[in-house]
Amino acid sequence: MAESFIEKQSKYWDSYNRGAETIDLVNIPTAEKIELEYLTHLAGDLIGKKVLDLGCGNGKFGLKLAKTAEEVVGIDISKGAVTIANATAKKYGISNFKAVVDDFKHDRYVNYFDLVLAINMFHHTDDLEIILGNILSTLKDEGRLIVFEVNPFNLLFIPFLISCGQIQSHLTKEYLRSNIFSLKRVLTQNGFRINEVNKWCLLPTVLYNRSLFFKKLNEALNRIPIVKAFCAFHVLVCQKG
Repeated sequence: MAESFIEKQSKYWDSYNRGAETIDLVNIPTAEKIELEYLTHLAGDLIGKKVLDLGCGNGKFGLKLAKTAEEVVGIDISKGAVTIANATAKKYGISNFKAVVDDFKHDRYVNYFDLVLAINMFHHTDDLEIILGNILSTLKDEGRLIVFEVNPFNLLFIPFLISCGQIQSHLTKEYLRSNIFSLKRVLTQNGFRINEVNKWCLLPTVLYNRSLFFKKLNEALNRIPIVKAFCAFHVLVCQKG
């Protein structure tokens, strides 16, 4: 019997995370710090808030947001990534973070979360409408959904994905579907109101680890309309429609 899309993705990410036990929450790379600052700005005040990190991976964002949130639940299809996230939480004594292995195709929480994060996750599922329905169900009435998605029209991602060994998990129709036009349509058709759309970066943020010159270059390039159309990421802030 042929493997499903999710099974293939899960197997790939298990392989990708093999060998790691925990992640370092002290010596954080420059690029990740800048990404976290931007995410924290969008998330706002998380004191007393419950957060769902959907597609949490090894917990690199959810574990850090747990410092201010009341509770963070991470969900991912990769058992290996979830194991790393929970081991990291235990290592650093982060008791309000928990990661579980799940595809989020069933209602597990209803009217529970104040914020749902979907960071580069939508293009790793072939059942996006089902997942959006469950996100809608799990959010409180005033809850928000923050979506980060790669822009498939940014061709710089191809050499980047090859260099970091992720090309296999991205050359899919789901990756192409993550363009801004499809994202807006699928979100509004599944009960969300889009409050904000941001275009972020052109060059991969990993270059910031080499020099902040690339951050300044990104900021300059993103002020040019024709260049901005080929941004690296689209960031959408949504609420229940």
